[in-house]
Amino acid sequence: MENKLLTIAMPSYNAEQYLPDTIPTILSAKNAHLIDLLIVNDGSSDNTEEIAKKFERNYPDIVRVLNKPNGGHGSAVNAGIKNAYGTYFKVVDADDWVDTDNLDDLIEYLKETDVDEILSPYYRVYVNQTGDVVSVENYNEFSMIQTDKVYQVDTFYEKMGRTVGMHTMTLKTSLLKKNQVELSENMYYVDMEYITYVLPYIETVSIFDKPIYKYRLGTSTQSVSIESYIKNRSMHKQVIFNLIDFYSKMKLEFGRSEAVNNLILNLINKQWSIYFNLNSASEAKKELIEFEKSIAIKNKSFLKKSTDLKMNIVRKSRYHLFNIAKYYSNWRVKFCIKSKK
Repeated sequence: MENKLLTIAMPSYNAEQYLPDTIPTILSAKNAHLIDLLIVNDGSSDNTEEIAKKFERNYPDIVRVLNKPNGGHGSAVNAGIKNAYGTYFKVVDADDWVDTDNLDDLIEYLKETDVDEILSPYYRVYVNQTGDVVSVENYNEFSMIQTDKVYQVDTFYEKMGRTVGMHTMTLKTSLLKKNQVELSENMYYVDMEYITYVLPYIETVSIFDKPIYKYRLGTSTQSVSIESYIKNRSMHKQVIFNLIDFYSKMKLEFGRSEAVNNLILNLINKQWSIYFNLNSASEAKKELIEFEKSIAIKNKSFLKKSTDLKMNIVRKSRYHLFNIAKYYSNWRVKFCIKSKK
């Protein structure tokens, strides 16, 4: 496959119910001939491979199927990077999809640009338990950013004050390959690594102001549901540790450094929320103390930067007030849910 402008890597695990709907949103693009659609079958046990192979047979100049043992989302993204042909690289998960017309416009934009990172809004598509679409939100992280210019990377991230979502990103493939950007395997929440690990190598950023990605939200099996956070809290914790190690090692310039710093603080807050939502207060307290000890060893500045009142009170009490803070936190959640009904 030569002269491909954009590789779309599609991590796919037991995605037989999604691929027949997701893939055509890409293949229907007028510029589909410039797309390298790489479906990464991550050791699926259903008919994912058969469905993907059928598309490969019907669109041999566009679709490729890569079969690999199961290694998780990060492993599938890693395989996509290593096998990408396109000048630019974007990840579209098998259970999500794209706006075809806006994808076409993005490709036209890519023809005329030489920017390291192109960012765009995306759609949040909320579904119910049967998979029916309940509502769609055009989510634009960049509404306050001027769109008709190319930014030096630290100027951009200083304006943003935070990192960006994985679904917004289209990156130069060469940056990922040359610098061997690699995510953790057999792990959830590695999108946080993806948006962070490439930052030292980006020099220029621009905004493409049309939403491309359609991100499915609302199922309890998603890694972003509270049930999944609790079940997989050790993975979330490990990603935090990985990011702290990265932050401490790389010594980024101010704009990017501040963005990654804020991301890590937000993830630490989320980890506390997970502990507050555990049923067993004694187990939660024990895990929290071990979590905080590990942070102190890696980079204790993150314990000093928190502005969350509950966290600071619990820390100053040497965690004796954890049970009270947990009770108060759970009461507030229940109260807010009740108030919204």
